Amino acid sequence: MKNLFTLSLILLAFALQAQKNTPAIGRVYGKLLEATTKEPIAYASVTVFKTLPSGKDSLIGGALTIENGDFNVTALPMGAFKVRVSFVGNQDLVKPIKISPPNNLEQDLGNLLMAVDVQTLGTVEVKAEKATTTMNLEKRVFNVDKNLSAMGGTAEDVLKNVPSVTVDMDGGIKLRERSATIYVDGKPTLMSLNQIPSDQIESVEVITNPSAKYEASTMGGILNIVLKNNRKPGYNGVLSLGLGNQDRYNGGLNLNLNKDKWSISGFYSINNSNVPSLAYVYRTGLTSAALVQDYYNQNSVVTNRNFFQTGRLNVDYALNNRNTISLAGTVSGGAFDFSVAQNYESLASNRQITNYGSRQTLSENDFTRNSLDLQWKKTYATKNKSLLAILNYSWGDKTNTSNWNTTGFDAQGTSLATYPQLVKINDASNNDQVLFQLDYVNPLNDSTKFEMGLRSFWNARYQNYFFKPFNAELNDFIVDTQFSQDANISESINAAYFLYAGRLKHHISYQAGLRFEQSNLTGISHLENQPDFGYTYPKGWGKEFFRSLFPSIFLSKDLGQNNALGLNFSRKIQRPNPQQFMPGIKSNDKQNIQIGNPALQPEFIDLAELNYNKIFGHNNWLISLYLSNETNTIKPLTLPSETDPTVLVTKFVNGTNELTYGIDNTLKLAFGKNFDVLFNSNVFRFNVNVDTFSNSGWAANGKVGLNYRLPASFSLQLNAAYEGNRPIPQGSRQGIAYMDFAVKRSFFKNAANLVFSINDVFNTRKDITTLTLPTYIQESMRRRDTRYFKLSLQIPFGKADASLFKKSNKKPEVPEMQEF
Repeated sequence: MKNLFTLSLILLAFALQAQKNTPAIGRVYGKLLEATTKEPIAYASVTVFKTLPSGKDSLIGGALTIENGDFNVTALPMGAFKVRVSFVGNQDLVKPIKISPPNNLEQDLGNLLMAVDVQTLGTVEVKAEKATTTMNLEKRVFNVDKNLSAMGGTAEDVLKNVPSVTVDMDGGIKLRERSATIYVDGKPTLMSLNQIPSDQIESVEVITNPSAKYEASTMGGILNIVLKNNRKPGYNGVLSLGLGNQDRYNGGLNLNLNKDKWSISGFYSINNSNVPSLAYVYRTGLTSAALVQDYYNQNSVVTNRNFFQTGRLNVDYALNNRNTISLAGTVSGGAFDFSVAQNYESLASNRQITNYGSRQTLSENDFTRNSLDLQWKKTYATKNKSLLAILNYSWGDKTNTSNWNTTGFDAQGTSLATYPQLVKINDASNNDQVLFQLDYVNPLNDSTKFEMGLRSFWNARYQNYFFKPFNAELNDFIVDTQFSQDANISESINAAYFLYAGRLKHHISYQAGLRFEQSNLTGISHLENQPDFGYTYPKGWGKEFFRSLFPSIFLSKDLGQNNALGLNFSRKIQRPNPQQFMPGIKSNDKQNIQIGNPALQPEFIDLAELNYNKIFGHNNWLISLYLSNETNTIKPLTLPSETDPTVLVTKFVNGTNELTYGIDNTLKLAFGKNFDVLFNSNVFRFNVNVDTFSNSGWAANGKVGLNYRLPASFSLQLNAAYEGNRPIPQGSRQGIAYMDFAVKRSFFKNAANLVFSINDVFNTRKDITTLTLPTYIQESMRRRDTRYFKLSLQIPFGKADASLFKKSNKKPEVPEMQEF
């Protein structure tokens, strides 16, 4: 027994001596980001400590985060410790770690999200499992990896489920019923939403009333699509695959490589679909006495075939802790083709057929969209002081060939004299744009700062659109110059802005800004009988000069730890887009055509908001009262053709004004750790005056998103939306209701995900509009998508190890020399 006790003491002594001689080779590292903006936090304190039996903390090691938010604490001994991250004005983070051989010598804490202390700055974050919805008075951030139904889709599928956002049947994006400006990583883009894969989107930032810092054309707000860029040390990536009905398939590969001062990321994606849908037009003709004169019915079968490819490469190089250069390139291209088979009939007032026929339409479209981005960011020792320079060059082209073949027969089946009618359309355009932007932020002290910047945008577009009906006498397709365009269009916008922000007594903060924009658009037409077009603002130093000034004023008051109130005002401009300018026919309907208007001028808008943000527990409520007044508003106007009154022509014009006001609510509720709900409602009223037509009325939109986490790594998601009945300038639009459903199964400790989704579960998402004119009442229905099913798989891979690419210090083995 005595020998056993002695042996135990000897073994214990050896163990203590071994522990004492254990080298301090442990390491902990990661990245610190601000929870709301995902911006890196520099100069935060990172300490590693051990709690002693007495309850006191013993410091083991520490470091400061660098400019890009990275931190690295080395020379740590073996054992269990805690890491505390601290930064003034933010809530501390504490993470437990354990350093032990052989597999736990290095601990990667990943991206740590630090929340602002609401007692200090009044920002509110709603916390849930990983990807959360963050809301404050400036903007709302919606993280995309929570959107299961959009997995394997495009940015359009993502935005369809974002609160306050609606997607029309043409793919147009509206925020509170106004056309929103789309940014990608904070910059304008030539890419369409269908060219941006949803699997590469990190989050969507919603800014309903941008300040003078942003371009003045953001009258409908900004939707900033933030792409994924994983900066964990080592390499990592995600492989995505998807397969569904309607020939839907997609694939994508995302790769990230981070070593020392270099960060390289890129992705490639492919997306295909072949979507059939139905459409109709039912029209009743009226006499001057409002009696039925005739009827026109048309039914269509539409097939949309889409194929897109997108690739992107981004390289960041840290010159030092305070200077980073980034270079990114994006290439994309594809085709969007469609075919339409229409059958129509005209009937007398007694519903007897007077004539009938059909139209076959085939349209083939190809495009390319490319861009290069160069960015330099400099930070200073002063907290939050920075200088950012951006240079972007984007270019692309598009070609379109369309053929129309229309037949017409009388009631007895005899071909009408002017039929068949053949039309060929040749459309080609190329676009080059350059953007330069410089932003400087300088905090004067803890409560005040000023920002200033310059922005120059130049866009050159060559538009070649020839509408060519077949001339039987000449036996050839002849250009109709009335509906064609051959023009060079150049646009330039030069801007400068200044912002000053400060804090007053009684927890009141303010921000005042002024932006000046000089804009010019010149269209030089190469067709006879078509005049040149365009506009210039300002034209002089009088009234026009003040129309080029765009002020913004923001006030906020902290009402306590969990409440904040904000009031803001801004002035905006909306310039006509190329489709609104171009006179070419954009419809394939025999009795309804749409043309542009080169004489269009910009519209102006005054926008005001009153916001209230409240947090209670893990829940958040953001309510907004808003008011906007548009002058010279750009709106579509539909009138009978002067040459053929049976044909309705829709043309964009400058109306008198539109006044809109409403209330927008977004409510985030978390019921424990496994169930959360996001509600949104937007109730508004508008009054619009266009030409001799005016209309007003109330309308409402609503959305709800439910997420429920089940046992066995299953998750369910339900997204439902309703866009209520509403008046339009010349009639009304029926309400639209639809729902998406998805179920996810996670594997390998939530590393891989398999998602089954049903989009538009009840197949109800269709646009039905009633047009009311003195001589016609017309109901039309069209769709963009129909119900589809999809199975998507995401597989991450990689090794988050900063020492992955370090050279080995191990000397190569030298073979022994043998004697002979």
